[in-house]
Amino acid sequence: MPVMTFSSSSSTMVVFYSLSIDLSQFSTLVQNHLANVEDTLELEAVGERLRKRFLGKNDLTDFIKRVCQWGNYPGIAGRILKQNDFAKIRVCFERALEALSSDPANVHRALHEINQIRQLGSPSFASKHLRFLRPDVCPVLDRVIATRLGYDLNADGYRKFSEDCLQIAQILQQRNVSNPISRQDGQWFAADVEMAVFVRLRSQLIELMRLPENKEPPSIGGSG
Repeated sequence: MPVMTFSSSSSTMVVFYSLSIDLSQFSTLVQNHLANVEDTLELEAVGERLRKRFLGKNDLTDFIKRVCQWGNYPGIAGRILKQNDFAKIRVCFERALEALSSDPANVHRALHEINQIRQLGSPSFASKHLRFLRPDVCPVLDRVIATRLGYDLNADGYRKFSEDCLQIAQILQQRNVSNPISRQDGQWFAADVEMAVFVRLRSQLIELMRLPENKEPPSIGGSG
């Protein structure tokens, strides 16, 4: 299902798959995500430095540890570093960066390269690393988003999710929706859209868990 917008006299909704979000809510949803994960923008700056000038072992090791901490599973970093030769980790990141440096960025290939690292063989934490290397085109695709919105949890699903996030980002820019992150020229990144989507889905899951047993849960995302 393509991304669609529906307008009424009072609002404009963006709808894709089973999720619908009022355009006016995106800014608040992103703010909520940033408030809960405070080092997001600092990690983006770290990723930008790695992308522009690939640094040494300490820098890449620190990046992996911080991304896994950001994802709330710091133990994954230890397994990554123990189960892979650093030379392999470095080569996989170099190849991913090469894919992300192409025009247009090849997020499918970038995810495939990161998936070659043991403990990063699935999209969730692999895409978290890509998200900080190129937040403009790389969202995070985790199991919650994949399951609720119907994306395949693989490189093909990741490419599709990136495309959909970029389409929504373009809509937000065209409608002059303010991004709480001070991007150049008021841009919206794929990662910004994904943050809003994640917060909305998470809030819906919490609402479902609170429902009395005798009530039928609402469909995720409302109409669409």
